[in-house]
Amino acid sequence: MKHIIKAALLILLISNVHSVFAQEMTLEEYNYITKGIKIQLEAGLEPKRGYSLKEVTTVNVTVNLAMRTMTFKAIYRDTETKPFAFLCVYKNNVSGFEDYICIPCAQERGEYWNKTYEIFSEYDEDGKFTLTWGLAHLATYLSKN
Repeated sequence: MKHIIKAALLILLISNVHSVFAQEMTLEEYNYITKGIKIQLEAGLEPKRGYSLKEVTTVNVTVNLAMRTMTFKAIYRDTETKPFAFLCVYKNNVSGFEDYICIPCAQERGEYWNKTYEIFSEYDEDGKFTLTWGLAHLATYLSKN
């Protein structure tokens, strides 16, 4: 539970560090971030028309002998200069487990924050620690840029 609270605070920090975000996300966009991008990346396809992805940072951490990688991407609408969400591609390099997690912007409705919270709460303690560590690195990266 402590890791979930820490992760939630880091997400809020990340959202606030990156200041003014775009308009609210739609359910279609949430599903695109958590499902569609994975399909596109695996197939080597370009992002969906009207959207762009910018690689922000990649964090590697070893927890209990398992290397885990988190790659963070900012998601933009082509008509806006600020991201409306971030994608965290979480991978346990030992088990092969991979997850695409949407991190909504600060002013987003609770609906998408609740979905992110539910995903975080399903992780074991090592996964929660890893997410917290990755989000701390993301916050530091964004505070410098």
